[in-house]
Amino acid sequence: MRCIYPGKIGKAGARFDIDKARWFNQQYIMAMDDTSLAAHVRPYIEAQGHKPDNHFLEAFCGLMKERVTLLPDFWENGYYFFEAVKIFDTATLSKRWKPESREMMLALHAELNELDVFSAADLHTAIDRFLEKRGLKHGYLLPLLRIALAGTMKGPAVFEMMALLGCEESLRRLQTACDTFDSLIAGQ
Repeated sequence: MRCIYPGKIGKAGARFDIDKARWFNQQYIMAMDDTSLAAHVRPYIEAQGHKPDNHFLEAFCGLMKERVTLLPDFWENGYYFFEAVKIFDTATLSKRWKPESREMMLALHAELNELDVFSAADLHTAIDRFLEKRGLKHGYLLPLLRIALAGTMKGPAVFEMMALLGCEESLRRLQTACDTFDSLIAGQ
């Protein structure tokens, strides 16, 4: 048999590039619509004992799909959408949590509790108004909110996270943060 492309075939064996395969998988996940993706992610979430409704799971997939490379990453990187935060980023918290932070978070809690609609846009407006009244910037409050909600600085936008978690759960997490952060910082 005669080779059609002499000199174009190397003698070395083919190599599988795991990083390239993960990148392709990430691109495939990002290209999927949220409904189809939710059907693929559901077994991973249900394996952890959670049975979210379709609307919640689809919204969750929409928020997380740009932050994962494999389907199991949905749970690993976003478990806090389904259960309470297990571990808080104490390194960032020790830099951000100040003595006056507790009072500020409790004041924010009270103001958010008064919202009629708990959408991302309404939360953004309410928090902007809250910060403006106190002469604060987003960089002061949003990292604390993110850690209170997710335990980490990684994840979707804070307002979208709060909207998906809902009013009751978001406010519960803010209260838990106020009750927990002082002791976490003192215990370091």
